[in-house]
Amino acid sequence: MTRRQKKGRKENTRSVRFPRILIITEGEKTEVAYFQSIKRLMDQKYHEQLIVEKVDLEIEGAGQSTSKLIPIAEKLRLKNEYLEVWLVFDKDRFTDFDVAIRNAESKNMKVAWSNISFELWFLLHFEEVTAPLSNQILTQKLKNHVADYSKSQSLTYMNLEQYVDLAITRAIRANERFESHIIFSERNPSTRVVELVSMLKRYL
Repeated sequence: MTRRQKKGRKENTRSVRFPRILIITEGEKTEVAYFQSIKRLMDQKYHEQLIVEKVDLEIEGAGQSTSKLIPIAEKLRLKNEYLEVWLVFDKDRFTDFDVAIRNAESKNMKVAWSNISFELWFLLHFEEVTAPLSNQILTQKLKNHVADYSKSQSLTYMNLEQYVDLAITRAIRANERFESHIIFSERNPSTRVVELVSMLKRYL
């Protein structure tokens, strides 16, 4: 290799600076563990001709219900400058689900919500889901694919990576089954986690 060729290769090497992103969830374990696994991947150098300087992805497990996440997110946003703020929460048993989504969006936050729960995103890696689900049925279906699945031992992005494109396709199809006028709490099964993961996947 000539000196000029070496020089040219060096010039093609560049630094990649990722946007500063805040993800805050109402779940204390499942969602946090999943997104922390993505953060670990993003922290690594992933291409021989790219130097990854830093990934400013922050995840907070607040253990709070839906509307309470908004002031927590606002407080964290004041401390740092974020390109995007994402809230991750479930329909589950919360009655303020629709209000929380609208309030968050009005404050320029994005919401990766799930109806009925975050585990729907996991299940979509393994099968198409069209019928409404309860948490009990959802957990049982997951155990059909992951025998030892439990909320205390969450799946990671790496566990599911080979199926993630299928999950994205299935989630989009599930979401498209509902017309826009149907309120979020009645869209079961549906998940907007697909939007957050699709965005993060571009950096992996």
